[in-house]
Order: sequence, then structure tokens, then C-alpha cells
Amino acid sequence: MKQFKDCIDDTGLMEVSFQGDRFTWERTGLKERLDWVFCNFAWFAQFPNAKVSHELKFKSDHRVVILNTDPIVDKQRNKRNFRYQAAWCMEESFSDVVAGA
Repeated sequence: MKQFKDCIDDTGLMEVSFQGDRFTWERTGLKERLDWVFCNFAWFAQFPNAKVSHELKFKSDHRVVILNTDPIVDKQRNKRNFRYQAAWCMEESFSDVVAGA
């Protein structure tokens, strides 16, 4: 592990911060963080808000690791979710509006 850390230090790489569960691998009660995302300074300067998320496991003992280069935009996008209002269907023109869309 020291050789790996020395390599990261020597090449000037930095870890991209993560969100979610700390561990990325699990088997029979043993949990470890095996999956990491690193970048250099030039990449970090271009994507300063980048985040890694450790998602759920799917047919594997490793979690899915997703790199999002602009999570701030995704948060703003999530604030604009469509909300259906049941009262709309009581309007006479509702079916025409839906058909037109």
C-alpha cells in the first residue's frame, strides 16, 4: 500500500471526494474501500465541483462508482421536478392540452 501511496504522491494526483457509503466492496460481512477516483490538478481546475458517488451493488460485490463532473447542475435540475395536480383533469380542456403536448 505504501508503494501505491508513493505513486499517487509522486504523480501529483489527488482524490476526487465521494458521497455515499464509504465502502465500495463487501463480501460475507467484510467491507473495504477498493475503488477510488483520482485526478490531476489541470482536470480538477476544469471540474472543481466533481463528486464521486458510491451507489448500490448490482450483481457484484462492488458498488457502482459514478463520477459526476457537475453535481450542482444536477441539484438545480432536481428542484424543477414535474408535479401532477389531480385537479387538472377536472378542467374541460385537460384532454386537449395533453393530446396537444
